[in-house]
Amino acid sequence: MAGGQDNQGFTLIEMVVAVIIIGIISSITPVVMSKSVQNYEMNQFINQYLADAIFAKNFAQYMKKSVIITINAEARMYTMYDNFTKPLIVRTIPKSICFPQRNFVVRYTGTGAISQGHTLYFTNESECYIGAESMVKLTMPVGNSVYAKSK
Repeated sequence: MAGGQDNQGFTLIEMVVAVIIIGIISSITPVVMSKSVQNYEMNQFINQYLADAIFAKNFAQYMKKSVIITINAEARMYTMYDNFTKPLIVRTIPKSICFPQRNFVVRYTGTGAISQGHTLYFTNESECYIGAESMVKLTMPVGNSVYAKSK
């Protein structure tokens, strides 16, 4: 190449633009991933709770005894009892999940029926109030019905 420059590499402006784009993308990613992790934890917890509620109903029917599920939001756990005497299941509540009601009791009779209808609210920790956008509502009518899940 006589009299010309060999154009290999990037200019300073191109490098600065590339670094800015990478910075913007990397600043957005943790926010998106954080919400995804919270939603995953909430869905996993709700599915586990629903499975435990079905177990409580079936156990109450089979053993012909009352089964009680107590949710203690301050202690971040829920416990299933056989007639309030013996813990059958003890589970922890992930830190990202909030119960605006704080404490809650569900009683299954010896026939497996719910003795009192109730609504249980779950949300993520950053929006801990009833009516929050991320609120999930589990409604259980009196009797042998199953939970109805809604947003």
